[in-house]
Amino acid sequence: MERQEIQKTSLITTEDGSSTIFNHQIQEHYHSIYGSYTESMHVYIETGLRSFSQKELVIFELGFGSGLNALLTLIESLSKGLKIKYLTIEKYPLTSDLYTNFQLSKKIEGYKNYFLNLHQANWDEDVEITKNFILRKIYSDWQTYTLEENINLVYYDAFSYDKQPFMWSLDRFEMLYKKMHFFGVLTTYSAKGIIKNNLRKVGFKVKRLPGIKGKRHIIKALKLPS
Repeated sequence: MERQEIQKTSLITTEDGSSTIFNHQIQEHYHSIYGSYTESMHVYIETGLRSFSQKELVIFELGFGSGLNALLTLIESLSKGLKIKYLTIEKYPLTSDLYTNFQLSKKIEGYKNYFLNLHQANWDEDVEITKNFILRKIYSDWQTYTLEENINLVYYDAFSYDKQPFMWSLDRFEMLYKKMHFFGVLTTYSAKGIIKNNLRKVGFKVKRLPGIKGKRHIIKALKLPS
């Protein structure tokens, strides 16, 4: 499936050698220009996925985007023996030209075939990428979507609040909180005050953690029993 409302995009090489994508309409990159791989590992894998001791998880990613977060999660699944159901919503899937030419970090370039498989998987159905990694890509609008499954972990990777504030609204966080198991985690690259406040309002315990180059802080939010 190619995205229907095409937005002009360009591939950009970041400081760690991996690609990011620049959206000319929104004037924003999909990943940090200081390193796509470095940012995704820090925000989503190290801060999110590796905080769980259990071996079976349901993960939801807001914005399949480049597919990099999904690939890093799949690699972690392979190396740690994790069984993962990976749900992700995207309104504007990448064209085949973009994802085929997307440059992975040298550390993970051996997983390029998995990366292509993630992008080429059918939409709106469960697809077995590996025996322990099931992918469901949801072709829908985040503003109106309601999750059907309960989740353990959220990668909140929308465009920034300054560019698209509606993607960070209180009702979206409230829906995620209701669908999340106790001791669940939400991670995001943004530490903007209004985002922290909205997360707290719906019940999350919010932690501000050190970011990476170009970003002083990130957020890790937890759902704890009252």
